[in-house]
Amino acid sequence: SKLTAKPRKRGIDLAEVDRHFAQLDRKNFTPPIIKIKQGSVMAEINISDLHLGKLAWHGDTPENYDYKIARDTFYSVIGEIVAEIRNKEVEYITFVWANDFFNSDTIEQTTTGGTRQDCDVRWQKMFNVGVEMLVRGIETLSDVAPVKTFYTPSNHDEVNGYHALKYLEAWFRKDPNVDISQDAYPRKYQLYGNTLLGYCHGDKENSTGTKEKASRLASLMPIEAANLWGKAKYREMHTAHLHSEQMIQEINGVIVRRISSPTALDTWHTTSGFMGAVRKAQTFIYDKERGLIHTLNTPI
Repeated sequence: SKLTAKPRKRGIDLAEVDRHFAQLDRKNFTPPIIKIKQGSVMAEINISDLHLGKLAWHGDTPENYDYKIARDTFYSVIGEIVAEIRNKEVEYITFVWANDFFNSDTIEQTTTGGTRQDCDVRWQKMFNVGVEMLVRGIETLSDVAPVKTFYTPSNHDEVNGYHALKYLEAWFRKDPNVDISQDAYPRKYQLYGNTLLGYCHGDKENSTGTKEKASRLASLMPIEAANLWGKAKYREMHTAHLHSEQMIQEINGVIVRRISSPTALDTWHTTSGFMGAVRKAQTFIYDKERGLIHTLNTPI
């Protein structure tokens, strides 16, 4: 006798699909809850490229900017971030400010390298206002958690930035909740749990292009932080200088980030067409075991 092949079913049997989903217990499903241990997160508050003392006129630039606006912006950002993180279990705060915090570095109101800047305030007053801002900012942050801060040389204020650091060191010398690093090395590193973080301004490490700078920074980390490299599961370099948020590249497990800036455009940036960057500060929350878990944006 001849065997008769059974006809093959075509398509999906919708009745079977309905029966399958009817068996799923969707009402009693509870997603797993990941608990964060008390005091097991670190908050990096990064206010880069504030450019205190910069003058921008809403006539040849999109909006006004001067030392008073910069000061108010700084205090507003600190206050908003504190409100966001106050109820989190923060072990300590890493406060990153030394990326062109001051707009100029000399009596002639130039950058460290001699480039003339549009400034609205005398150099003495700019420094006095700036260190008062930093003291008040750190005092506000230290009410939430202990604060660690440091210096990274920048192209606008390499000298003033270091002098400000020494001012902070003297001011907080007896405060156990504030740790001021005196190191003048151009790049800084810290290990928090499983995360290795590096910091620099990012204007000097190979000047041939953005991607090349990212590659150079990623390759420097295992050399300069060799004793911390093997202890880390996650690795990031945080740089500034470009006034815009960019995750440039992930290279051999190192994420190189460009951090945003809260500053306004000056005449040179406006004339040159460097427009459109979102003005904001950024805060990164790191879990001790799982690395970066939250990014808080504080728009201006």
